[in-house]
Amino acid sequence: MVKISSFALCVTTLVLIAGCSTGHLQANNPSPTPAALVATTEPTVADQLASPTPAVLVATTAPTVADQLASSTPAATVATTSSLVSKDLERLQRNKACPGCDLSGANLAEANLENFDLSGANLSGANLDRANLKGTILTGANLTKVSLNGTTLDGANLRNANLNAVILNKAQLGSLDLEGANLKDVKLNGAKFSGNFAKADMSGADLSDTDLSDTDLSVNGMFTDLREANLTGVNFNGANLTNVSFNNANLSKANLKSAKLDVHSLEISQCQLKETIMPNGTVHS
Repeated sequence: MVKISSFALCVTTLVLIAGCSTGHLQANNPSPTPAALVATTEPTVADQLASPTPAVLVATTAPTVADQLASSTPAATVATTSSLVSKDLERLQRNKACPGCDLSGANLAEANLENFDLSGANLSGANLDRANLKGTILTGANLTKVSLNGTTLDGANLRNANLNAVILNKAQLGSLDLEGANLKDVKLNGAKFSGNFAKADMSGADLSDTDLSDTDLSVNGMFTDLREANLTGVNFNGANLTNVSFNNANLSKANLKSAKLDVHSLEISQCQLKETIMPNGTVHS
């Protein structure tokens, strides 16, 4: 009986030792939690504006301007903005409107701002390349030196906006309202342009190779300023150019066929008319 009890005691002791060892190992080596189940970030503005982002693609860094209003902006173009600009971006995405807000220098490349209200906003120096501004309200906005390469602006309201030195190369610019806008020194190479230009100032602008066919640059007889503009190769076919100032403008190789304007005013405005197609279809030598 003594031998049996001793054997049972030994077995019990071994079991207890093994249990303690196992517990010790488990305490020091907890099983790792699968990475896919760990939440690393709070939802960003981009997550709210764009389609849901897969968890494995969620960024762990602080949201950038591009993250907040676009879903596919190249990382190389991301700009750092002030806290004030960030607050206005939050306001913009929340309300789809930010009248009078400060978005100067913001990187809004490829952002979807269709039908947003940005009236009176300060967008000077911002990057809006390839952004969607279709139907956007930009009345009185400051767009000085903004980059709008390849941007869609069809139906945008830009009345009295300041677009001085704006880059609009190859942009889609259909049915714009530019009444009273400042487009001095703007670059519009290769853009297709139409809309209300009444009282617009486009002096010194580079409109080379722009399609302005059938465009009314003299809405209701209003004055449009194209003095000293580069109009090389512009297609003015069928356009209304009455009450447009062409003083010292370069109209070389431009197409003025069927355009409405006083040809005599071109001759006395010191325009460059080399190889220009005149309203009657003849080519100026």
